[in-house]
Amino acid sequence: MAWDGPGVSPHAPPSVSRKHLCQHTNAWSRAQSHRDMERLLTETEVARDWLNVEPTLLERHRLEGDGPPFIRVSQRVIRYSPSAVQRWLEDRATCRPDAGAAEASS
Repeated sequence: MAWDGPGVSPHAPPSVSRKHLCQHTNAWSRAQSHRDMERLLTETEVARDWLNVEPTLLERHRLEGDGPPFIRVSQRVIRYSPSAVQRWLEDRATCRPDAGAAEASS
């Protein structure tokens, strides 16, 4: 079978048009990029699985502007990016045992 140039596989059946292959390739690319996106976490997952605290504590920190960055999907739905939560945790890491107490007392 002769190769018809870019966008058409030399192994594609002759009945497959270039337009059809492009549409199929674009759909596959969108699906692949969706799979590459990280799964967003619920407030409960972040609170219990990542921080080992009650979800109400995480909610309070979010409302006070002290919690990890969040995504407001709708008025009542909050999600967290795992990589953003990880960065937030890394930014809060300290080697001084009194660092948190000193900040809390000021």
